[in-house]
Amino acid sequence: KKYRIDVVGIRSLGSQQFDDIEIVAVEAKMYGNVMSLGQAENYRDVAHKVYFATASKKRAERLKEDCDQKHLGLLLVNRKSMQVTECLGASSVKPSSEARMLEFLVKLKICKCTLCQCYTSPEEWDDTNNLDCMTRFKRENTRISRYLCKDCKKHLSLWNEEIKKKD
Repeated sequence: KKYRIDVVGIRSLGSQQFDDIEIVAVEAKMYGNVMSLGQAENYRDVAHKVYFATASKKRAERLKEDCDQKHLGLLLVNRKSMQVTECLGASSVKPSSEARMLEFLVKLKICKCTLCQCYTSPEEWDDTNNLDCMTRFKRENTRISRYLCKDCKKHLSLWNEEIKKKD
């Protein structure tokens, strides 16, 4: 509810040994102002890079210093050609809340497997492939869902069969 990001890009930064992603969020305003930059700043909870985009060259020049101070990137969009120019690069930082980032990704149908830590698409998981757990760090126990990719679900099933055979 808090994040009404205009444009989101997600790309893989992982390797064969480690799965990792980068989330880029863009707040786009025809003209925008300093208050609009505050809205973009909120996206730091869930994104690694945050940009503010405007179609006004004058506004971009006025907001460039504020964007720099807030570590936001600045994009200028040409409305006629739809060409986007990066006026100021966005600094890459870890999202301020991994929990919020993962909740945001679930809304985009991307989950992080609890076991192997890979990011999975809708074809690789479904709502039946999760582990319900209780968190005990809040005042009341709260049910949380942990997602499993199909490969880990398969490995767990095989492991369970092996245990049953030994018993």
